[in-house]
Formats: sequence, C-alpha cells, structure tokens
Amino acid sequence: MSDDSTTNTLSNTADLNYLVPVTIDKEPIIFEDNDATIEGILYEVGRFYKRTGLFQMLFKHRAVPLSNGKLAVESVNTVWYTSGKIADPRDFNDVCPPTTTRYANTVRAMTRAGSTVPPDLTDKGVPKQLEHSVILAPHHVEASSALLLKSLGYVFGSAESVENLFDDADGCGLKLLELLRDRATKASPRDKALIAATHARIVREGVSGENTLPGFKSFLKEYKKAKRNLPAAVRQTPEAEVEMINLVAAKDPASREIYELRAEAKPPTTLAEASDILLLILRGRVRAEQIDEVTTGAKPLALAAATAGGGGNAASTGAESAIDQAIAAALASIAPGAGLAGTTALAAHLKAALAATLQAVPDPRKARAGHDPNKPKVEVPRGADNKPLRWVEGMPPCRCGVNGGKHLYKDCPKKAEKDKKAKAAKDAAKAAAAAGGDDTAGTAAVANGGGAEDSLSRQLAALLASISPATAVVPGASEPTSTSTAVAAPGAQGAVGSE
Repeated sequence: MSDDSTTNTLSNTADLNYLVPVTIDKEPIIFEDNDATIEGILYEVGRFYKRTGLFQMLFKHRAVPLSNGKLAVESVNTVWYTSGKIADPRDFNDVCPPTTTRYANTVRAMTRAGSTVPPDLTDKGVPKQLEHSVILAPHHVEASSALLLKSLGYVFGSAESVENLFDDADGCGLKLLELLRDRATKASPRDKALIAATHARIVREGVSGENTLPGFKSFLKEYKKAKRNLPAAVRQTPEAEVEMINLVAAKDPASREIYELRAEAKPPTTLAEASDILLLILRGRVRAEQIDEVTTGAKPLALAAATAGGGGNAASTGAESAIDQAIAAALASIAPGAGLAGTTALAAHLKAALAATLQAVPDPRKARAGHDPNKPKVEVPRGADNKPLRWVEGMPPCRCGVNGGKHLYKDCPKKAEKDKKAKAAKDAAKAAAAAGGDDTAGTAAVANGGGAEDSLSRQLAALLASISPATAVVPGASEPTSTSTAVAAPGAQGAVGSE
C-alpha cells in the first residue's frame, strides 16, 4: 500500500508532490474561501487519499505502516482494533479519535451491552503473538499526521480566513480535519445559496453556442468544479448527469444522431461514459477538418493570401516576387515573340487573377460549405435539367449592375448586347470572306474572337483554370463553367453572374 512509512516523513522526504490532492482528472483541489464548499471539497480530498492509499491506517486506527512491514501504533490498546478483536470501522469521513478515547468509549458500550471487555494493555505492552507485526511508536503517528496537515495545506492554505485553523491544529492534520468539519456546519445561508445557484446555472445552460470540442471540454471542467463544491448528499445522481449530457448532444444537430446511435448500442450509466461518447464524436469532427486542411491545402492558401496582401514585409515581398516570376514564365512560353510593352496589361491582369486564386475557398465536399446558418435557405426554381429558371430574392446578383443585377446571367442585357455584336461581327466576317475582300486576316481574327492579344488571353485563362479552384471566363464563352468565383480575361465585356 502506498501509505506513510519511515521514508515518508517531514525530515527525509525531498519530493512532496504526491501529497497534493487532485481530482481524478488531475485538477488541483483548491478551496476558494466559501465555507459552504468545505464539505464537498473534503469529500473530493478523501477520494484522492483513497485512490492513492495515503493515510488510510491513520484514519482507521491512528497507525502507520512502516517500510519493514510492521505497524507503528500510538497506544498498545490499538492492537484490539487492528487485529479485529473489537469492531469499530473508521475512515476519512469518520476519523478514529485518540486511542485512549476510543478504548474508553468501547469499554462503556460493551459494559452496557453486557459483553466481555478486553483487558487494558497500557501497562502490559504488546502481546507476544503480535510483537512481530506491531510496535509502539507514537512518533511515527505524529509524523504521519504532520504530513496530513501539509497535504491539506495545498487545498486550504491559500485562503486567508482559515489561517487561524492551521495554528489551532498545532501541527496535527487529524485535528485540522476536525476543525474544518466544524466550520463547514456553520456556513451561512448565502454561501450555500451561491454554490447551489452556480451549479444550477451550469446544468441549465449547458454548452453555449455551437458544440465544439474546446467548448464541451470547458463545460465539463466548469461543471465538475461546481459539483466538487457541493456536499455529496445534494449532488446530481449518475442518471441525472447522463441525461444532462444527452441534452447537450441533442441540442447539436451535427452530433445528435450519431450520439443517439452510440448511446443505444451501449447505454452510458455515468457522467464519464456519456461524456466520452460525445468527446469521441467531437474529436472525430476535428480530425476530419484537419485531414481536409492537409489534403486540400485550404489553410496554406488562406495564409498565402493574407501574406500577399500584407505589404511592406519580407513575406509579402517574397509572395509578389513569386507571382511576378510565374507571370513572366507563362508569357514567355505562350508568346515568346511578344515584347514587354505589349504584354504589360496582360501581366497586370494575370497578377491580380493569381492573387485572387489565393483566397480561401469553401471545400465543396463539406456539407453546405460557406453557408451562413443565420440566413434562410434560398429555394431556387429549377427546370428538368436542374438549371435555374429565373432569379429570386436571396440569389447573388449579376455583376452588370443593370436593375440591381436581379436577373440570371443568361438574361443579362449586357450579355445579350455583347452576343448581338459578336454575331454581327461574325456575319460581317463571313460576308467579307465570301466577297473576297482584302481584309481576310483581320476578319478571320474577328471571327475567331479577337486578335493575337485575345488568343493569348484565352491561353492564360486556361492556365489559371488548371491551377486554381476559381473558374476563368474565356472571352466569347456563353456563361461561366461553375458557380465559384470567376475571373474575366482582358478584353471580355459584359458581366459575370452566378446562377
């Protein structure tokens, strides 16, 4: 048993950290100067001593197990209790009184009951049959009681109001326990009301906001602290604590169904079992998000966008330099004969487009990515081909600005005007070619959607589309290829709308 021994005394113990009372979750137990919490705190301290095996013989018999296997007692009459000859069960919650008082009480009780009283061994010494296991050593008992006082000091020592109790205990931890319990009985009604109201509020409110792993852990820590301050008799039953966790899980749409399935497969019976189920679900959600970050690179892109927009620091300078080099390499490979002046506009546009691709974008594989939970869902009327039939309130407006952009891209007036001009130019080119005009190269260029600059724009837009989740709009295309952010190439007219 991990109890006090000749190696655990004030004089020869170098490391006393084992004496610091903590909860089963390794949280230090600290008294915060409310007398109504003393009883609950002592209950938790007693559980700590029971888990660690500290001071158990001291509480039961005012005895100490020694490293040589013997038991040190403060009085010879203690052997009647340690040997089981007299039954008088004691523990932390009902500490053994001094052996002289204990033996006197036993004699009176047995005399009234007409039982045979064991003889007083004070002047006779330890019986020979017990000499191999028991020695009379009251100084060991005093040293163990002093260690108990030190251990309780970690819990109550920081409270100014109980400093006088340590003085009154006169170096005896068992005496301090007696004084603390007496003080707990004198707690004011306001002190009791405060701890009861705090506990009730935590239970009533549960987890505020979205149920996340940090939020739920914080709730558990706060609840256990409030529970620790309550006397054991008025704490919630295990069944009530399970129902509390059930309610926390039921309020979270993202975890309620899987929690119910796991709770039905193995119904929890304690707070620890119920919270473990919900913690496992929340940890799994965090791991899934971390996997998405690693596999999609969403977080690095967001960080790169923030860095590129910082301006003036080394990180932003490096990002801009990398973009400039990418633009130069792309232009050199696509149009090796073009001069720097002829590609300046394209370079500036491509630089802006590349920077735009560094914006963090919602992962489309996540359910309702980018959805604002406070906004009502827009019901879009769709045809048999699943394409929108018309614009409704709540949909993104067209960027043309005509009538506030309240129309689909396919119904955009500017798009219609652009398509009309493109068709007229194409018809004119065909007519000129049929008539054998001299401007064959020019009309062919118009028919193909523009000159060399427009051809280069198409190739650059295709390059952007291959390296970015954003969609580049190719000049002359009837509509964008997706509903994500669109980047218009130089020379493109009209507006881009999201359907």
